[in-house]
Amino acid sequence: MTLIKLWGAAAIGGVNLVFFMALVVPAINFYVLKKLLRFRRIGYQFLFILSLIALFHPENHHILEMSLTVAMILLSGFLYLRVFPKAEMILIPKEPDNLG
Repeated sequence: MTLIKLWGAAAIGGVNLVFFMALVVPAINFYVLKKLLRFRRIGYQFLFILSLIALFHPENHHILEMSLTVAMILLSGFLYLRVFPKAEMILIPKEPDNLG
């Protein structure tokens, strides 16, 4: 889907504001992909939230896009809970303020 968005941006035919606006979605997708490939907690959270928001976009109301979006929601939520269990989270204590 990211490649389709990139192809659509390239088909605009010129470097203008619409071209840069069309590149926003692929840039976000590549950012999330980078975070997922490096096993960052924020990547799984971001993918979960963005996939939920994608359900409201009319472009994603076709059967293929809907099934991919639901699969991303389920997988990102499941993997987030399995890869980053709350019981094994290390908390860093806050230092007291010495201002007064």
